[in-house]
Amino acid sequence: MEATGRFQDLSMPDGAALFPGGVVEGQEFVRCRFAHRDWSNMATARTRFVDCDFTDTAWNASLHRGTAFLNCRFRGTNLFGAALQDCKLTGSQFEEAHWMGAAIERGDWSYAALRRVAWDGFHLAGIKLVEADLTGAHLERATLTHADLARATLDGVHWAGADLRGANLAGAALSQVSWRRVRIDVGQAVLVASSLGAQVE
Repeated sequence: MEATGRFQDLSMPDGAALFPGGVVEGQEFVRCRFAHRDWSNMATARTRFVDCDFTDTAWNASLHRGTAFLNCRFRGTNLFGAALQDCKLTGSQFEEAHWMGAAIERGDWSYAALRRVAWDGFHLAGIKLVEADLTGAHLERATLTHADLARATLDGVHWAGADLRGANLAGAALSQVSWRRVRIDVGQAVLVASSLGAQVE
């Protein structure tokens, strides 16, 4: 298969077979299937993946800069040691993905399905998680300063020791969330107190 720049409705081979140099730049993949393939140690830049299936794909030790994964499925995907910098993951679904050793820098993860995601201790400052589903997510000791969590679903989130100072929590249901050992600023404290029925004066 030749690297043409745009791929649509195809079952993809291993990354090294298609891009022997290990670099994917300026490409577009639409409704392509990567299931059970090996794309580890690959680097992507300014590339778009739209409605793609990454079930059980190996992306470990991969590097992604300014890449978009839009409405993609990451069921069981291996992201061990992967780095995502300023990427767009809007609408994508992450079920039982493996995140150990991964790193995320900023990016737009709005509307993403991140139930029970394991981001313990991750540095997520400035990340955009508008209306993301973080039900049961593990964010213990995570840095979420200045993150945008507007209208995010936070039911059962685990974030003891997390730093949320400066994060946007507007529209998120805060009354059912445990705030024990979570670092917040004064404005957020007022918002949380109001959500619990307190009259702040």
